[in-house]
Amino acid sequence: MLNPFALWKALRHFSLTASVIFASTLLGASVTALLGKLLGRLSLPWLVLWLAPIAIVAMVAKREAQWLPDEKLRRRIARRIVLGALVLWGGLFVARRKLGPEEPPGATTPPAPATQPAHRGPPGR
Repeated sequence: MLNPFALWKALRHFSLTASVIFASTLLGASVTALLGKLLGRLSLPWLVLWLAPIAIVAMVAKREAQWLPDEKLRRRIARRIVLGALVLWGGLFVARRKLGPEEPPGATTPPAPATQPAHRGPPGR
């Protein structure tokens, strides 16, 4: 599900983390699901697998100002990520509409059903 709050944080507060989460969600990938899968290979309890991606994203969001101190650069990168994702999404949308529905390779149309002979028994059965 697309989170409109991530778009608001990305555009209003110029958060790189929010813009990456918005862009990945818009394009069909989930950052938190990817983190959950990576942590799932460690055989951690389910509660840790549920809370760890949230904690990791929150930590990265708080530290992005330390890692990239120039606010103008952060704003520019956040805007480019969001606008690039929207343009890419729009291009993919238009391309899919022009190409039509996808058919799996080797798929053929099923043969027309054979006509059944008329039932010759007594009526009502």
